[in-house]
Formats: sequence, structure tokens, C-alpha cells
Amino acid sequence: MVAVKKENLGPVPAGVDDVSAAGIPVAYLTAYIALRLAGFEAGKTVLAPAIGGSVGNAATQLARALGAKHAISSTTSQARRSRQRRSGSTR
Repeated sequence: MVAVKKENLGPVPAGVDDVSAAGIPVAYLTAYIALRLAGFEAGKTVLAPAIGGSVGNAATQLARALGAKHAISSTTSQARRSRQRRSGSTR
């Protein structure tokens, strides 16, 4: 049995299986910790390399959600660039 504070819980979106849902905290928590350790604050510009990976993608999304002036990411392929654009990154 595990006890979790209710403010640390969130609904799993429809269509997301349990295995995928279990991985969400890993990427986003890692990205959040990295942003904080890097001294991120709202209004700053963030470079999150490797948007094709889960942590790079999470860092870009979190930075934007937390008020980044710009959330810039990099990738190694045209397909990943297209996915990056669909996620809202503009650079």
C-alpha cells in the first residue's frame, strides 16, 4: 500500500494506458528538477535539447507552462521537428 497526498494526484487522460501513465512522472519530474537546478524563472529563455526524447519534450512543455519567454528545443530529424511544431515549440 502507498499513501499519496491528494494534491500530488491527477487524472489519467482517456486513451492513455497504465504503462504510459506510469512513465509521465519520470520525464516531467526529471525535467522540472532540471529546470529548477538551472535557475529557471518565468520570463527566461530555455534551451531544451532533444525534444524527440521524453525529458526534452517535458522540459519544453513545462518551461512554456511556467512562463518561459522562449522555449527552444533541438532535434536530429525532420519528423521530430514536425512533432516539435505540433507541440507548440516555435524555434
